[in-house]
Amino acid sequence: QNGNSAEYVSSTNGWGGQEPKHRCIVGKKAELKLFVADYDGSDMRLIVNAAGVYSPESPCQKITVFVNDTVVADWCAASRDEYSAIIPATLIKDANLDIQFHIAAPYVSSVDVRPLGAAVREIYLEKIRGNQTKKKLSLWIQKKMWGGPVENPYNTNSEPKQVK
Repeated sequence: QNGNSAEYVSSTNGWGGQEPKHRCIVGKKAELKLFVADYDGSDMRLIVNAAGVYSPESPCQKITVFVNDTVVADWCAASRDEYSAIIPATLIKDANLDIQFHIAAPYVSSVDVRPLGAAVREIYLEKIRGNQTKKKLSLWIQKKMWGGPVENPYNTNSEPKQVK
């Protein structure tokens, strides 16, 4: 609700309105266009914290992720989790990213008449530095060097998951 998604997405690009904790992908495709101002030529990792919206007869919502017209991931999005994709530097032209989420079977439930694909809480990019990312280093530092617990922003009982 207090995020900045309105600066990057709109209903004309397959996104629903802002809800208290997420924004939904509505229909068969949602698009996100980004310019990475500090892009330095490295591979990147796209991370999406989301829950799939799918028929009770299905195990998940199948989502194909395209970056600059190239498939970078096929996700089977079920319960809320972090879903990730590597974006090779060769796909990033002039620091621009056209990210598209293609939904296999948008679902219309009895509580929402929109054809939904996923409820997205957060989308972010990480530059990949060698075999580790900034996030993994940060988690390691919090846990190992400072001896404290890893911060859990959603107040769940489980440890946060490393990026897959």
